[in-house]
Order: sequence, then C-alpha cells, then structure tokens
Amino acid sequence: MLAEKVSRSRGAVSVLLPLRGVSQLDSAGNVFWWPEADAALFDAIRRYIRPDIPVVDVDANINDPLFADSGRRDGC
Repeated sequence: MLAEKVSRSRGAVSVLLPLRGVSQLDSAGNVFWWPEADAALFDAIRRYIRPDIPVVDVDANINDPLFADSGRRDGC
C-alpha cells in the first residue's frame, strides 16, 4: 500500500528507509524491535514502487536526527 501511494505522486518524490527502526519502540533492545519485519516492509516497498522513484537506505532510526537530516542531503 505504501509503495502504491507513493507511486501515484505527480511531483518530485523520494523514499527514505530508516534501517534501524520505524519508531522509537522499534529500535534495538526495545519492545517492538523486529528487524526482519522492517526488512520485509522495505523489500516490498522496493519491489512495488515506481522504478523512477529513488529509494534511499538510511542507517538510522526514524527518530534520529541523522534520518531527518538525510532527507535534506539527498534533496528530498
């Protein structure tokens, strides 16, 4: 569903994937840490997103400043 929604975008768009978790609770050692589930989600996004949309892996949790700053660096 996420890839389909992004693929309908008409303007410039990129997708950033937070490889260290999609929430604060989904970070190493926390209650919802499940990297296999995140990997399955990210694989599905990569598989079904429109081919011209850049997908950028970010080695950070979604709540880390590095993740927020990576969008600015990559022109997102």
